[in-house]
Parts: sequence; C-alpha cells; structure tokens
Amino acid sequence: MGNLVWKVLSLGAGIVASKAATTVATKGWKTATGKSPRSAKDPNAGILEAAIYAAISTGALVAAKMYAERRAADYYTKSAGHPPQALVKRAEEEAKEAKKGKSQAPVVVMK
Repeated sequence: MGNLVWKVLSLGAGIVASKAATTVATKGWKTATGKSPRSAKDPNAGILEAAIYAAISTGALVAAKMYAERRAADYYTKSAGHPPQALVKRAEEEAKEAKKGKSQAPVVVMK
C-alpha cells in the first residue's frame, strides 16, 4: 500500500511541478522579451531564440521536479515514519555501483 501511495504522491507532485515550471518559464520569457515564446518548430523562430528558451524552460522544469520530489519524499517520510521504499532501493543500488567504481557521484543512503 505504501508503494502505491508514494507513486501517486510523487506523480502528483511531478505534474504540479511541471505545470508550474512551464508557467514560470513562459511568463519570465514574456517579461524579459516582451513576446510569447515561439515553438522550435516555427520556421520564423530564430534558432538561437528557440535554443535559449529551451534551455531556460528545461532548467526550470528539472529544478521544479527535483524540488517537488524532495518535498513529497519529506512529506511521505514524516507521515509514514520511513522514507519511500523506491527511494531507499534506488539509493542502495547507487551505493553498490559507487563501490564498484561505476558511479562518480557521491551517494547518500537513506535509512
């Protein structure tokens, strides 16, 4: 049951974060440039303009989703009394890979 709760909680947090990041990136672009962002598929959009907007919106999306997942994990941990099993399993797998030398990123095992 806990696994299902975590899946729903993390999915919901990701969806909300995605919508918020898209809105913030679009409004920020409008504020900075005075015009709406154009699609990269638009033949009239300059390649530099499309690339800059893509980088900004992707950065905002990644940051928002990471923040949302961390907040969801904190909420789950406080509510259930333990971290989500999926995150514990992922951390343990990353720790094993780090010991084998396959991973170069520092790993923190959640308990």
